[in-house]
Amino acid sequence: MSVFEKGARCSGAVLVIAVLLASAALIVTAAGDRDVLRVSYNPIPLNIPTILMHKGLLQDRMDGLGVKVEWISGLLKGSLMTESMAAGELDIASVMGGTSAVVSFAGGRDIVVVAGYSRASQGFGIVVRPDSPIRSVADLKGKTVVGPIGTEVHYLLAKALQEVGLSLKDVRFKNDLVPNAVSYVINGDADAALVVEPTMSVYEYQGKVRILRTGEGLMPGATFVAVRGPFLREHPEIVIEYLCSQVQAIEQMKSMGKEALQLAAEELDMPLAVIERVAQKYEFSANLDAEAIEDLQGIADFLFDEGLIRTQIDVTSMLDTSLLEQVLQQ
Repeated sequence: MSVFEKGARCSGAVLVIAVLLASAALIVTAAGDRDVLRVSYNPIPLNIPTILMHKGLLQDRMDGLGVKVEWISGLLKGSLMTESMAAGELDIASVMGGTSAVVSFAGGRDIVVVAGYSRASQGFGIVVRPDSPIRSVADLKGKTVVGPIGTEVHYLLAKALQEVGLSLKDVRFKNDLVPNAVSYVINGDADAALVVEPTMSVYEYQGKVRILRTGEGLMPGATFVAVRGPFLREHPEIVIEYLCSQVQAIEQMKSMGKEALQLAAEELDMPLAVIERVAQKYEFSANLDAEAIEDLQGIADFLFDEGLIRTQIDVTSMLDTSLLEQVLQQ
């Protein structure tokens, strides 16, 4: 099935819901308080589907509903997205990490995960200096590791240590942001850093770090699409059309081949060689399968066990895949 055939069928699915909600939609449009869809725009690390949606795919689809897309840039952390959602300033987070979604939900925020976005188990890693004597994760015992607490890479560190019979108690952990963490290692002030793409590939490409362990075999490294709860309940027809656009963007990205990587290189202002390295680690899909949900539950359990959230979460309570299922069945 071609991209355009998918798009046409998605529009059919939206039409059914739009007819059922026609009266409400007309009232909303007339009032003028729901003619804008606010979506986060963050092309980093390699969010090619979002880049394509930003360049017109999403607006083209929303035109049929009379909705104007407003892209919100600068929300580089999941916590900023969830706070913006809580304030009613953001409707859809185009890409959100599992830890951010869980922490927000556990804190009482009304957000709903409606689809998957990407898988990149190798997009999260532990790095050391190229000349470091540390050759395996087991060698980190008693060493200083720097990284952001309560994130996917913190979870990776716990899983990697567990793999070799150690725990977080066996390392000296220092909480800091990824760019700072890498600087600690490069300057010799820490033994290892927790990093994500594209930072990991940039510094590896420059010969400044060596990758000790990625998340491969330990975690899917999944990211998700999250929607502000009230918006989802009031405007399912818009969310369906958004998901149709996401599916369309993924198909278009695949058909573009290297052209899509060149587009990302220009958008991210990075060498194509780095983008190609990062791209090998990423798989894009809107699907929310059992593995992704299991990983999300693992993250929730980790955050609870570490005392980073106070409530033990069943992640199925923060998911709604009903709209995605309608889209994928077309």
